[in-house]
Amino acid sequence: MLEFDPGRQHRAGTRPNSYHHHDEEEAMKHVMWVVASAVLVLAFGASAVEAQDAQRDRREIRRDTRDIRQDRRDIRRDQRDLAQDRRELRQDVKSGNIEAAKAERAEIQKDRHDLQTDRRDLVRDKQDRNRDLRGLRNDVRDRKADRRDLHHDRSAGRGPNAER
Repeated sequence: MLEFDPGRQHRAGTRPNSYHHHDEEEAMKHVMWVVASAVLVLAFGASAVEAQDAQRDRREIRRDTRDIRQDRRDIRRDQRDLAQDRRELRQDVKSGNIEAAKAERAEIQKDRHDLQTDRRDLVRDKQDRNRDLRGLRNDVRDRKADRRDLHHDRSAGRGPNAER
C-alpha cells in the first residue's frame, strides 16, 4: 500500500490514483460552488442595479413633480399678467393713448407666448413623470420577480448553500 506524502513525488511526478480521484472531486465541488456563487452574485447584483433604477426613477418623479408645480405657478402668473395687460389696454384705448395701447398689445402678445410655452412645458413634464412612473412600476415588478426566482432557486437547492 502506498502512503501519501505531499512532499514526495510518485511515478514521474504524479500522485497515487486514489488521491487523484479525490482531487477531481474536490475540484468539481469547488467549480460548482464558484458557479453557484456567481449566479447569486449576479442575482444580487441585478437586484442592486434594479434598486438603483427604482431610486433614480423616484428622484426623477420628484423632480418632475416640482417642475409641474412650477409650470402651474408660471401659468397662473402669465394669466394674471395677461389680465392686467388687457385692463391696461382697455384704459389706454378709452383714454385715447394710442402709443400706450400699442405697447400693451405687444405686451399681451409676449404674455400669450409665455403662457403657451409654459403650457407646453407642463404637458412635457407630465409626460416625463408618467414615463418615470411606468419605469418605476416596471422596476419594482422586475425586482419582485427576481426575488421570487431567487427564493425558488434556493428552495429547489440550486444555491451555493444547498446540501449536496
